[in-house]
Amino acid sequence: MRRLVTSKRLQRWAEEDRDARALLPGLVRRLAHATLDSIQRIDFPAYESVQRPDFDGEIECRVGNAWIPSGYSVWELTVEKRSATKAMADFVKRTNEIPPEIRENATYIALTARHWREKKKWKTQVNSNGNWKSVRAYDCDDIEQWLENAFAVALGLAGSWGIPVHDLHDLESRWRSISNSTTPALASQVYLTSRERSRQALIDWLSNGKACLTIVSQFPSEIIDFVCASIEALSDDQREAVRSRMVIAQSAIALRKLCRLETNLDVVVDPRVEVSGEDAAFATERGIRLIRACEPFVPLPGSAIRLERVREHELARSLQQCGLSQFVAEKKAKDAGGSLALLKQSLDRIGCQSRTDAIEVSARGSLRACLILGGWNGANPADLTAVEQLADKSYSEIESDCKLWANCRDPLLIHADNKWRLVSKADAWAKLKSYISNEHFATFAPLAVSILSERDPGFELPNKERWLARIKGFSPQYSQVLKKHLADTLALLGSFGEIIAHEPTLATEGFSHRVVREVLSPDTPWELWASLNSILPLLAEASPDAFLVAIESDLDLSEPKLSWLFKETKGHPLLSGCLYSGLLWSLETLAWAPEHLSRVCSALLKLHRHHVPNNYSNSPMGSLQLILSCALPYTTADVELRIGILKRLLASDESSAWGLCVALLEQFRGGMFPQTSRPAWRGWASDWDRGETYADMGKQLEVVSTAIVEHVGKDLERWLELIDLLTLMPRSIMLQAIDRLAKLPSTGLDDHAKSALREKILDYVSRYRSSGATDRIGEDNLERLENIANAMQAASLPIHFAPLFEQWMDRYYMRRAKYEENQADLGKDRLRAIEEVIEECGFEGVCELAELCQQPYAVGHLLSVLTGDQYQHSIIPDLIREDNWSLKFVCGYVAARFESDGWAWFDGQLGRCNSDLARAWMFAMLPFRPDVWDRVDEENTDAKRLYWSNVNHWRFDKSAGAVQRCVTELVAVARLANAVEIICAALRDKSALPSDTLLQPLEAMLDSPGEVAEPQMEGIHDYDVGMILTAVQEAGDVVDARLIRLEINFLSMLGDDREGEPATLFRKLATEPAFFVDILSSCYRSTLKQSDEEVNELKEDDAKQRALAHIGHELLYKWKSLPGTNNDGTVDEQELWKWANSAREIAEPLGYLDTCDFRIGQLISHGPTDSDGSWPARSVRRVVEKISTERIGAGIYIGIINSRGIVCRGEGGAQERDLATKYKTFAEQVRADAPYTASVLDRICAYYLGEGREWDNRDEWER
Repeated sequence: MRRLVTSKRLQRWAEEDRDARALLPGLVRRLAHATLDSIQRIDFPAYESVQRPDFDGEIECRVGNAWIPSGYSVWELTVEKRSATKAMADFVKRTNEIPPEIRENATYIALTARHWREKKKWKTQVNSNGNWKSVRAYDCDDIEQWLENAFAVALGLAGSWGIPVHDLHDLESRWRSISNSTTPALASQVYLTSRERSRQALIDWLSNGKACLTIVSQFPSEIIDFVCASIEALSDDQREAVRSRMVIAQSAIALRKLCRLETNLDVVVDPRVEVSGEDAAFATERGIRLIRACEPFVPLPGSAIRLERVREHELARSLQQCGLSQFVAEKKAKDAGGSLALLKQSLDRIGCQSRTDAIEVSARGSLRACLILGGWNGANPADLTAVEQLADKSYSEIESDCKLWANCRDPLLIHADNKWRLVSKADAWAKLKSYISNEHFATFAPLAVSILSERDPGFELPNKERWLARIKGFSPQYSQVLKKHLADTLALLGSFGEIIAHEPTLATEGFSHRVVREVLSPDTPWELWASLNSILPLLAEASPDAFLVAIESDLDLSEPKLSWLFKETKGHPLLSGCLYSGLLWSLETLAWAPEHLSRVCSALLKLHRHHVPNNYSNSPMGSLQLILSCALPYTTADVELRIGILKRLLASDESSAWGLCVALLEQFRGGMFPQTSRPAWRGWASDWDRGETYADMGKQLEVVSTAIVEHVGKDLERWLELIDLLTLMPRSIMLQAIDRLAKLPSTGLDDHAKSALREKILDYVSRYRSSGATDRIGEDNLERLENIANAMQAASLPIHFAPLFEQWMDRYYMRRAKYEENQADLGKDRLRAIEEVIEECGFEGVCELAELCQQPYAVGHLLSVLTGDQYQHSIIPDLIREDNWSLKFVCGYVAARFESDGWAWFDGQLGRCNSDLARAWMFAMLPFRPDVWDRVDEENTDAKRLYWSNVNHWRFDKSAGAVQRCVTELVAVARLANAVEIICAALRDKSALPSDTLLQPLEAMLDSPGEVAEPQMEGIHDYDVGMILTAVQEAGDVVDARLIRLEINFLSMLGDDREGEPATLFRKLATEPAFFVDILSSCYRSTLKQSDEEVNELKEDDAKQRALAHIGHELLYKWKSLPGTNNDGTVDEQELWKWANSAREIAEPLGYLDTCDFRIGQLISHGPTDSDGSWPARSVRRVVEKISTERIGAGIYIGIINSRGIVCRGEGGAQERDLATKYKTFAEQVRADAPYTASVLDRICAYYLGEGREWDNRDEWER
């Protein structure tokens, strides 16, 4: 290969290029990287940093070469004409500046890019002084020789001088070419999108790889872009080090020339160049590493990277970072179809299209089916029939054509997870539309209508059973894949019909309109709307007018069919999902276009009337709020149009539109603005600018605020909402609202309305004063609001003071930091209120206050404090009745009097209570403690029973004796759940309770009739039952039979990471093989033939058998500890074998041997790991080898597979491949001493490898 850079060219460069001085340090730095492998530190400031006062360069390396000495060296560089003079001046200066201890260990190097005739003489002269370890001198001749050993650096330098090198490129210039080929220029992260794993593999290979690297991609043209971008993303030093040793070869001839060089070099081979085995071997011999492309779907060599296809949403995010707007970025990412090559074409600065090969006549039918349908499920017979109908040929022929197009370079189709689709529908139609004619559309129209008009038969089932539809065989004929891609094609044709119509008579846009109009006719049933839910946005894009006409026609009916979408939507996604989400998304999509906005908003407001609240966040009103938002409207309509629509909505439906205005104003409180659905094809949102100008925002805000104030009327609920919105309104409108509020008392409000408004205003004023944000509304306006509130005093004092007895008084607790001071203020005001009510209304007024307020207990308590005995004869026993408020009122009164006057007062009042109920309630109002229980014991049986049936059981003495007594009494009146709560509270308090007390309520539940036990069982928690049984198990003073009964009946509340486990049952299973076989016989059928009598007995007792089977299955599922397990977790081989052998001997004559082996295998799947990291442990696998039946292997296999549980998906099948590696490692560890166990582990490994491939296919499809 000819010399790229000569000394003459270097001399001319130094003389003529004024930037040579700034570029020379960079050249030397790259030469050092290209020829040294042991650089420890390098610093050659170039470009604008050349003026730095330090050395022009420094290098420290372990092993040097012909140009760079080992150890530490300092460099002075120049391009000046008088090189000798400059070199001597620099040498003297540095010798004087640098301390001797540094100089004696450093080599001084003077380098000039010009010819230096006296360099040897100069070097001899300065070396003789011995001031430095050594001194060297280089000129352009030395640089020329150095460049001969750094071909990549020479290639880059020649390129910068405009010297062409046929079919060879350096990486820096190639990256500039890649970046500048698009508008906007794409940053490296775009080419690395979704490819972090591949990028890291490439970097690792560059650092440590020895063999050639193969990169596999269905789009080979992306490979060079990927390599260049990966290197561009490195740090500055790393990037320069790699670039100084790497070139790109674009022909076989260029590659062979490079292989003749005596240099270490990395060569990226253009994907179009076929690298023979001979060339690869020769390159390796010469120390040259190759990065080459490989066709997909071929066996890969050891060093290989398979480039991931790009995820659409990640690519859109990367494009936004390059300056594209959100919607343009999303559209470009969608059109690219996971191919960065197609993305580059769409952003090509020149706008050229890649060449399209002619399609053979025999394959054109297949092509038409691919273009028109866009995608289908290869496992669905109805889909295949549709493909055959469009292609007019057999599916085997079509599939043969499709495989060619999917497996070639730059493929047309993607085939993954047994599904087919176009890589990029936009690109395919742009290049291949000439193969479609009106005749083909005529065939397509009825087929499209037939496919899209199919109702999901699952909607024939009751709502609660729809999640079982596929299991019961209620599946649509056509796949969702086909329907989605068909709708996508219609949207494409409807959006770009005029562009696609290459023939004057090819009416593509009208075609989409006709199909949508026929599918969504005015009498479309709700089941079809629900069936099309996920693709409705695409149908809306296909024909906005036909779509809106269908919705408007339906909403004009007295009972719209669309209303059933809301009625049939339940709150749980496992039932039917949100059946109206697609309808809302389609309207949100259309709302981006100003010409459709008015109709969309009217439709959404009508749909709001039919909306049924549920657990889903999306709703018609929510969509309207986002579309017409003042700050961030999701539409391209201007503010004038949005204001006009708001006014029209207020005129047509004032109630709903007022709520909309409130919601629009509340958006200014802050929070999230979820994005609405965006068009997939139409450019309605491409010019959208995120956020409104302050002027437009203020204009709409003023209209919204005015509408709220003008339409508030006398409606109390609206006024309560409006008060919270005052500070969000423009100041002038806020003052208008306050003026209206001031006039409200004179409009005839009732006392309840006045009281509610007064409390709302006072809370509002208090909130702003306590927060210190009074400047937002003004202290003068707060004072005015306070005066308005005081003017709204209700005529009835009980109504007026009722809000003072709410559960939580915000305006009191926001006054000061100390809770106690706020509580004291509230108590004083409440006491004053009771005084006023008594003075004005007497005892009847106090009773009315207690009935109206939220805390009648507080009213009774304060009445006792104020009046003492004055009203006790009116209260006791007359107000001891079943009314909720009266009992709480009396309770407060009695509690206060008992606290102050004790038993003497209580006994006097108790004597006035003649009924057992009244006496029981009197005791129930006292503290829940033993001395009260002693007095209750003196009452008759009925009164005692009523007391324990009604008393509040909290705040009790947790001593063992008190708990025992309390539990006994609560169990006696069937308050079993409350007894469990008391026991658990005592256990948490570390109280030591007898086992009989602990088990008393649980055993009572089992002994009680169903109507008593069932509600009590519902009132206890798994944690509580586990806590009680664990305490009893640890005590060890209860016979097993008693515990087993409890563990069986409460089995569903034990185990599986809950607080307790059925330890007694587990111990019995692990020590008694016969019991284990008994459990098996309750769950499984025997392999022995049963007599007719036995079959009849089973049928007669079928319900009992099912219950026993359920318990048995649950017990076996939860049992995971192997028999023979020691305290340290190891397993005793002899004990395990003895148990397993006995169980098998018992099971075999009963016909349960296969079942026994299977369950033993499942149990072993939970066994421990050995000390050397192998699994199963040696003692366990020896037992497996002794049995080694097919069923024990199946049990281990199923047990491992089922133990995985819920998985959070990552990318493709990476998790499964890790598991496959794990079990393959286990298999290799045990293969020598346990071949059968190893074969089972091999099966598990194969399963996970298959699962990994399946998830890879799914991931490939979904990208």
